[in-house]
Amino acid sequence: MSQLNINKPVSAKDILDHFKDWNLDEESKGYVKFHCKRYEFLIKETIKWIDKIRITPPERTLKILDIGKAYQTEIIRNVLPETIVNTLGFEDSRFKARGRDRHFLFNLNDAQYPEKWPKTEKHDLIIMAEVIEHLYTSPLLVLKCVAGFLRNGGYLIMQTPNACSFNKRVEMLMGKNPFEQIRLSNTNPGHFREYTIEELLDIGIQSGFMPVEYSISNYFNCHGKEKFINKLTSTLSSRLRDGITICFEKVETPELPELPEVIVPLNDNAIFSSGWYDIEKDNNGVFRWGNSNCLIQLPELKRDLQLKIFSSFPDIIERHVSVIFVNESTKEILGKVELQSKNEHPVILKTSHLAKLDLSISVNTTWSPNLYDSKSDDSRILGIGIRYLKFL
Repeated sequence: MSQLNINKPVSAKDILDHFKDWNLDEESKGYVKFHCKRYEFLIKETIKWIDKIRITPPERTLKILDIGKAYQTEIIRNVLPETIVNTLGFEDSRFKARGRDRHFLFNLNDAQYPEKWPKTEKHDLIIMAEVIEHLYTSPLLVLKCVAGFLRNGGYLIMQTPNACSFNKRVEMLMGKNPFEQIRLSNTNPGHFREYTIEELLDIGIQSGFMPVEYSISNYFNCHGKEKFINKLTSTLSSRLRDGITICFEKVETPELPELPEVIVPLNDNAIFSSGWYDIEKDNNGVFRWGNSNCLIQLPELKRDLQLKIFSSFPDIIERHVSVIFVNESTKEILGKVELQSKNEHPVILKTSHLAKLDLSISVNTTWSPNLYDSKSDDSRILGIGIRYLKFL
């Protein structure tokens, strides 16, 4: 059996070699072959984020929780032999726990019942690869449950198929359902629901996580037509690729006094103090503006700030919109976002160290409706909008 180790990068070929002597049936062999490049990608991400974890005390053994015991469990345990790799989910006798490892038997669909959540030790890193799409329980309930297994400052690496990949869009246009029917067996469930990157980022934030990094990649080992499509989409928008990988950090949420969900009404002129021209307001919690920048003044802060931001720019898929959040008083950049679709993008700004904030929001693109529709008499310059402002 080929041995895997952390001293050299683990390739898809190494992974195939490692499992070639296992007594696998044809379906399992096909699964490993299809996912070997994804496993290669996952191991690189795992090692990258492990290097950023600070262990206290330093001599303590790093603890990983792998949710959904499978082939990646075997790979991780070989690559990281000095690490505790616990597992959670259904039992699978093919992947044996080592001396210090534990398995927590738990059906994640039972996350909807908090009284059933298992009591586990806190882990430094959680891996949840190709799991969430197999669950019929709300992912918001699932991730809130998973957050209880992770220490503050720890990382959650999630992998899942992209619901809006190029292949699936084409099949839908041809009148075919790109998603399989619900299977008869609940011990080998198929995909109940796949997700987009925007959905997962929003779900993660609502569950107490901070998105740190994400990618959308063609890391499935495809052949034939699918391989050609992968080459094609590698030159197009990443939103068309097959697999999503997100790293979330669990953020500490201190006890705060009860506050209303929305901290300021979005039609309050007092907080929007400069740079406003051709303002459009509506009654469903959206504040839009068209100038290249605006200033929001929050006199009482000392908390992190969450908002959802979006762009109405028609050509946003081809020409992305960059948004920069700046503390106008100190010129400190608090965050950057690149909007690549018209979907709302959740943003968390680390502002809890500030007593007050003059928040400048700058965008690199605005547009005028009558430039895109000659029949329009709308000459306002529109571009960006905020859904809500909220203290964390």
